[in-house]
Amino acid sequence: RYSAQNVRDFAWASSRKFAWDAQGHNQPGAQNETVMAMSFYPKEGGELWQKYSTAAVVHTMEVYSRFSF
Repeated sequence: RYSAQNVRDFAWASSRKFAWDAQGHNQPGAQNETVMAMSFYPKEGGELWQKYSTAAVVHTMEVYSRFSF
């Protein structure tokens, strides 16, 4: 069972074959200034996903933060 308040979107999946990557993302002035940006991808994604997957999540959070309140 999962429970969360004020969550707009959520997705979850699991597999022994997934790689899990995470990177801290700073949000100055927010209630929680550092959040974890995470990505899960199949190991077959190789170096390309390893290099760009989590970085793309962080970039999206940075861009969307400029346009949200």
